Amino acid sequence: MENILNLLSEQTFIEKMDMMNSLLRSIATQMGAAHPPFDLYAWPVVQQLVRMGLHTTAFHIGDQLKCNHNRFGELVWDVIGLDHDTPSETQYTHSMTLGLHDCLNVSLAFDAAEPSNEVANRRTYGSNVWKTSNIRQWLNSDKPMGEWFSPQTDTDVAPSYANTNDGFLYGLDNDLKSIIGSVKKITALGPYDGGGSEQTEDKVFILSKSEVYAGAENGISEGEAYPYYINGESASMKNNDKRKKKSISTFYFLRTPVTDQGVMNASNPYLVRYSTGEVQKGDGNGNDTVNRPGTISPTLVII
Repeated sequence: MENILNLLSEQTFIEKMDMMNSLLRSIATQMGAAHPPFDLYAWPVVQQLVRMGLHTTAFHIGDQLKCNHNRFGELVWDVIGLDHDTPSETQYTHSMTLGLHDCLNVSLAFDAAEPSNEVANRRTYGSNVWKTSNIRQWLNSDKPMGEWFSPQTDTDVAPSYANTNDGFLYGLDNDLKSIIGSVKKITALGPYDGGGSEQTEDKVFILSKSEVYAGAENGISEGEAYPYYINGESASMKNNDKRKKKSISTFYFLRTPVTDQGVMNASNPYLVRYSTGEVQKGDGNGNDTVNRPGTISPTLVII
């Protein structure tokens, strides 16, 4: 029996297989012989379990699955939410959210400097708006290098990695890629962008401040904290251990913009220090702005 589903430990794999075989026997009894049998050892079967609402029995928060990426090699994913995200396609009601356990082995800017932007700091440091960011476009693209970037605003500029890095989805395991669904995400806006928040629909995203249990930004909740990060602690207690990740940089990006640092509101993001797990603002001196390369820890949702 081959561990094609790629649950990390062999014991966990055997336990999951026993659980899923029991589930499948029950399903087969209910469905009858007119339906084709399940191929248990494939990502599409995970999708079938999600769509039938059986994922909440088959999987638990903190379970780990892995896949292959043509550039990044083996990627380990944590189950961070079960029916936490609502699919954009209303015919589907269930979801399973996977967050990368560590950071991708690459250092990329959230957004490039935009020399023609009317906001002075963005001319030097780039924009901290998630919706139009270079990194959002890269994460959600399955196009090769040199083809995935297209300007999202009149002042948008291609990052230096546009011609050296394929889109993230380009190299992802095709079976996993085929079952990722779009979900709606809320992200705060700073004063240079009118304040409040805006909504995007994303297949791949990076987490917000509130989603890693670090509170709202300027009164805006950018989604409920994922169960994986709550771990029974109060919001006032920094749940840093779950935020620690292996990284080739000193930090990884969140999608939340800093909204209370004066002129730096236009270009500063929230960061997680990989070694401590602490959520911090980019500093006010231009050292942690969105055009400074950092690492990325993607999240995706199986629908």
